Amino acid sequence: MTEFNLLSPEMERALIDTIDKRFEQYDKARDKIVPLDDIIPQAEVCNRLDIDYLTLQEWEKQGLPRYEPPYKSRKVFYLKADIRKFLGMQ
Repeated sequence: MTEFNLLSPEMERALIDTIDKRFEQYDKARDKIVPLDDIIPQAEVCNRLDIDYLTLQEWEKQGLPRYEPPYKSRKVFYLKADIRKFLGMQ
């Protein structure tokens, strides 16, 4: 029986390298995942604290960090712990 290779050795190595990189990215993203109970969307922060968006923007300028999810999102999130710390509640 004749062996038939669809990919050249170089293409096979490139494909394996690409797959390995994807797994590394997945592992890094998985390590950054925070429980959903610890994250709050921007609109909910404004509603719960009875502040407007401009106030929240000012807080960011003063040091309140945004939560960077491990996936691309246009929504803005914050960690509840960061909000409590910023407000001096921790």
